[in-house]
Amino acid sequence: MHQVGLHLNSGEPVRAYCERTVPVEPKYDHLKQDPNISLWYSNHAKLITANEQLRRLGLFCEIFNTTPQAIVALGKPPAGTPDNAKKWIIGKVAELQARGYKGNYVANFVKSLKSWLEFSEVHLPPRPPINIRGRGKNKKYAKEKPPTPQELQILLEIADPRQKVAISLMAFSGFRPRTIGNYRGDDGLRISDFPEMHVDFQKRTVRFEVYDQTRKEWVPKIPTMVTVREEINKGENRAYVTFLNKQACDHVQMYLEDRMTTKEYRVYDNNGKPVRDPKTNEQLRELRAEKLTLDSPIIGHNHPYRLNYWKEKVKEDDGREVEINYYSETFVPAQNISYAIISPVIQTLGLKRPDGEHDRSYVLRTYFADQIMRAEADKKIGVIYSWRQLWMGHSEGIEAVYTTEKTIPEEIIEQMRKAYEEASDAYLTIPQTRMISIEEASTEYKRMFLIHYKGWGDDEVYKLGDLSLYTFQQLEAMEDKLKTAKGPAGEKRQPPQKRILVPERDLKKINMYFEKGYQPLEKKYQVVKGQVIFQVPRPTT
Repeated sequence: MHQVGLHLNSGEPVRAYCERTVPVEPKYDHLKQDPNISLWYSNHAKLITANEQLRRLGLFCEIFNTTPQAIVALGKPPAGTPDNAKKWIIGKVAELQARGYKGNYVANFVKSLKSWLEFSEVHLPPRPPINIRGRGKNKKYAKEKPPTPQELQILLEIADPRQKVAISLMAFSGFRPRTIGNYRGDDGLRISDFPEMHVDFQKRTVRFEVYDQTRKEWVPKIPTMVTVREEINKGENRAYVTFLNKQACDHVQMYLEDRMTTKEYRVYDNNGKPVRDPKTNEQLRELRAEKLTLDSPIIGHNHPYRLNYWKEKVKEDDGREVEINYYSETFVPAQNISYAIISPVIQTLGLKRPDGEHDRSYVLRTYFADQIMRAEADKKIGVIYSWRQLWMGHSEGIEAVYTTEKTIPEEIIEQMRKAYEEASDAYLTIPQTRMISIEEASTEYKRMFLIHYKGWGDDEVYKLGDLSLYTFQQLEAMEDKLKTAKGPAGEKRQPPQKRILVPERDLKKINMYFEKGYQPLEKKYQVVKGQVIFQVPRPTT
């Protein structure tokens, strides 16, 4: 791990606090010197599949001290036949299993061999079958358990801003690492994939809201919708939509705003040594910020050779002109999402399988699947099977017909959003303690003063507008309606009903008060965000 800096004169990246990059070429790349193997490799639809097939073929040849060409010769006359080639493979399968190789591992060897032989026009006979003991049994991960909501919360608390986003995307939306960043690190989730996220590139702010043309105002959209393009949806040739809850949106907002914030960095040379001022001998510093665009990655790669740098002069609010070293980050390769970003947090917390190995990052996607399944079984929550499959990126049910937000009717989108929010509050997250700001507390106190001590109604207080603009002396001088105002029948106005504040994420307590007949106060009358205010019923006489 290193620090990042720019050479002061050339602007070239030096070193970064970064994760390693994935190798661009597989280990057995030399096999592609054979034109037939090169053609077989390039004939695969996906790069990751091609690399895996080549790696397995190369490893198989290394284990048995043979070559791909020699394997083909076993199945072609005059020296061999397809039947002989298949019997030879059956013998090698038995040998591999005798050495202790697992069934699935051996099956992957066979899959690569069959692909190579079929491409080389060696068609193996269907019988006898190649039987592999233990095939299809994944004992290694069979007892792997996803974290509990409490453990997930601890993971998020100890993670840095970028790790928080990666964990949230997998645990709260069920994304695969390969969706966040693909195999080569040249595509993944982009800012443009969040259609309800508004990034003000000038003010460097992030908000989850859309502009309502009818109301002529910005309207919050949380949970926010995320569109997954078919290019980054593993194994599925279709796009789909899912959602991200408030907690995850907060992490994304903080992370993106931090990337856009101009900060001072120390400068290092190309050897990683500090660049110092020749007069004062102090290490030089420079201003640097990331310039986000709609194509920018949601999670950026901080390796120095994956950063693009340039300089721009910008004007500050006070009119001063300063030079800022802008940079743009690229996507993080999928395996780095797992091993370099998420896994260190899992290891820090100590989440392990029964065999003593640390859990994989994939348990976070399993967490999402398990919790949404529980929400589906909960009849109070409107999650249905086809929606759950859609959010997981599976090609079943509704997603076989509706694949993007352009084709799913708006009313269905809103129904899914509501169901996802209910599922998130009840199962994905745990109620969070939220610190109330001094301004909020002061405004709420002023509102309660007018209601409880002056007898004002909620509508009357609402019409006053922003209470933070009023002093307590001004409020004290306002009319005491408990003494002067009359009710509909001419009697004195009754004292206000007592009220109870409940966190809006605590669904169990909210349901309890609903069952008791308590009525929630309208949203527009509430000042403290994240709280539901219930009115206690008046005693019956």
